[in-house]
Amino acid sequence: MSEPTAAGAPAPPATDKKRGDFATRLLSVIWIIPILVFVIWWKDERGVFAVVSIAAAIGLHEFFTMTKADEVEKWLGVALGLTVSSLLYWRPTWLLPAIPGVFMVAFIAVMLRAGDLKTTATRTAFQIMGIFYVGFLFMHLALAKKLPGTEHGGWIFLILTVNWFADTGAYITGRAIGKHKLYPAGSPGKSVEGAIGGLVASVGAGVLAKLWYLPILTWVDVLAITIPASALGQAGDLCESMLKRAVGVKDSGKLLAGHGGILDRVDAVTFGAPYIFWYAMIVKFGWRG
Repeated sequence: MSEPTAAGAPAPPATDKKRGDFATRLLSVIWIIPILVFVIWWKDERGVFAVVSIAAAIGLHEFFTMTKADEVEKWLGVALGLTVSSLLYWRPTWLLPAIPGVFMVAFIAVMLRAGDLKTTATRTAFQIMGIFYVGFLFMHLALAKKLPGTEHGGWIFLILTVNWFADTGAYITGRAIGKHKLYPAGSPGKSVEGAIGGLVASVGAGVLAKLWYLPILTWVDVLAITIPASALGQAGDLCESMLKRAVGVKDSGKLLAGHGGILDRVDAVTFGAPYIFWYAMIVKFGWRG
């Protein structure tokens, strides 16, 4: 029997609450999926760039809010992060000479607003970390639209499905047989068994891609792409959990009901996308710098 609440009414069963949470999470994002599919499928790559840039801007704002930057440093970090991501996408040859400037501007901005000198090193580190963690890494998702092999964003679909399959596989496996904690200090709910289930499920995303929309892949590619990308994605999830615990927040934001913020949704993609992009560039298309 359910325990009565303070008002005397029986408390809802835990299973009902979980179902309600799942329904909230599903309804808050299901409308986004067809929009994303259309933008990715659309031949004009600028649509993907626009969507990723908007997500990056929100993610940068979440990061600097989460790490307690003041308003000036927060918006400077957003601006520098978007500058780095735009250069990476449109003018990659300009990025290398721009990086020293980004570092210097971030340092000088904190110096001019020194405040408590004991916090300046941490604030500067967070400023630079956010710029490259969100602005630089996440833009690789948009770069994948430029890769040959498909006109309709097949590489992006591969990146996203590897992440989604891994996340779903880890959740189902962890719930069913998870016993050994993967990283209890940062994410106590995740298990070793769940992580292995996520790796196996991600291979299914690669198989689907090869048989359906990315026939350019070999069976070796399927394994060489999906397993490392899945492992990196799960590491990205754990790293963001570690960061949130370090700064004392539960979610990076409140953009989506039941999902938290943008960073809570793209933490795995942020680590997985660069690997898949550069694997394709180097192994499949012979990039040598």
